[in-house]
Amino acid sequence: MNKTTWISMLAAGLFGLACGGNVVVDHDLGAGGAGGTGPGVGVGAGTPGTGSSGGLDSLWAACPEQAQQPLVCVAGEGGSLIVFSPGRGSACRPPGYQGPQNAPSIGMLGDYLYWCEMGQGVSRLSLQDGSFEIIPTEPCWAVTVWQDSVAFLGDFAEGPQLLSFYRNFDRPEERTLWFTSPSFFMNSVISGGPNVLSSAWHATSEIVHEVPPDFTVLPGTLMQGFDAWVDGLWTNEADRTVLVLNDGTIYVFHRDTGELLDQHPPGEQGFPQRGLHCWHNAL
Repeated sequence: MNKTTWISMLAAGLFGLACGGNVVVDHDLGAGGAGGTGPGVGVGAGTPGTGSSGGLDSLWAACPEQAQQPLVCVAGEGGSLIVFSPGRGSACRPPGYQGPQNAPSIGMLGDYLYWCEMGQGVSRLSLQDGSFEIIPTEPCWAVTVWQDSVAFLGDFAEGPQLLSFYRNFDRPEERTLWFTSPSFFMNSVISGGPNVLSSAWHATSEIVHEVPPDFTVLPGTLMQGFDAWVDGLWTNEADRTVLVLNDGTIYVFHRDTGELLDQHPPGEQGFPQRGLHCWHNAL
């Protein structure tokens, strides 16, 4: 298969090895779309190595309401950053903070947020002071954080890619490759946590869960009533929920059963569009 054919199939959502369910490519929920309410989002996940809230004085000065919430999420909104707590109050858009433009996969290590705009190197945003830079790397498709490493997925335009895990990622002279996935990594949306790496095709009804470095496959999440675009993904390991962003709405699924527990429509949060990462404040 040549590169042109491969990337065309990718864009069309037709690459059979990675595609789960009936892919919906018009950015709408499929028949029998997600609905209903539930108990909301629990707390408990997040460590200093995978997204703590330490040292975010400037962010909290701009977003004091969110600083008081137990669960805080960030997403991109047209190249700006939006900060919110699902189901709790309004969203905050801190001035001067860049955010993902078209990146459904983001990760946080220390006080830095990482993402990848297709065809560029890795973007890095300091949540402490809003400083932004593009780390010189080969073009990437997606990036996230797992434990204390940055997981980097090269640009699919160059063909199938391995998922590579690096330590000291943003210091090129000290950057070391820790390990790679044992085979080509086909899912295009990835989200790392303290233990589990979750991933999804760009439009799907299923979330895949694996445990690096040997990529032990755990039971997946078959999302009830959902077969749509995954604009962002975050797994709460503590309460076994999966948060999925689609068209500005956060859907909360039980990781084991796939039951839709809750959803938070755009009117509650503003309109976060791409990328999702959450952490728990030490209140």
